[in-house]
Amino acid sequence: MQEVILLSKCSSQQFDKIYAIYEKSFPLSEQKSKEFFRTLFEREDYSIFICQNQDEIEGFTIFYTPLILDFILLEYMAINGNIRSKGLGSKLFQYSISQLHKFDTKPILIEIDSTKDGSKNYEINNKRADFYRKNSCKIVENFDYILGLKSEYRASKMELMVYFPNEKHIEKKSLKRYIQEIYSNVYNRSHDDEDIEKMFENLDENLILN
Repeated sequence: MQEVILLSKCSSQQFDKIYAIYEKSFPLSEQKSKEFFRTLFEREDYSIFICQNQDEIEGFTIFYTPLILDFILLEYMAINGNIRSKGLGSKLFQYSISQLHKFDTKPILIEIDSTKDGSKNYEINNKRADFYRKNSCKIVENFDYILGLKSEYRASKMELMVYFPNEKHIEKKSLKRYIQEIYSNVYNRSHDDEDIEKMFENLDENLILN
């Protein structure tokens, strides 16, 4: 029987199963090393949910949940390739959000590969974006997101989605503050990194969510 749970402690066997799904689900340019990935399971500012069927792990979500700031980052979400497109992803996503929003509703940021015409893996990227749209997420319009992860592999062009029900805009100054925090505490980069400044050049004070 499938159940979704918040992972309070992670055994080595559970970690190996999660990492096996992680390796197969994300391009190398978006993957952290196995050693670094393991540290996420030990941090107090991360929340990790798994969907399991008896002893088998079928999917997971990994959220960066800063304790003193008013946003959350969905850093990774993946379902075992053998059981995708069966509704498990929505179940996992919605349960995770319901637990994270139990006491306080915050915008949840989601990093996605570009859905624009001509982007690499255009159809796959749009299929993933459609999944999030079906789960009430919206794209930040006209915002070219630069992934903070440094990698030897060339990164794909990125966009940002937000789970922020009933909101049609997000303030530029708030989004910049969120991304500064992500760069600093998720990707170990400077708060005033030049890529952050590049992202926010010539933008309106309120960004449309669509």
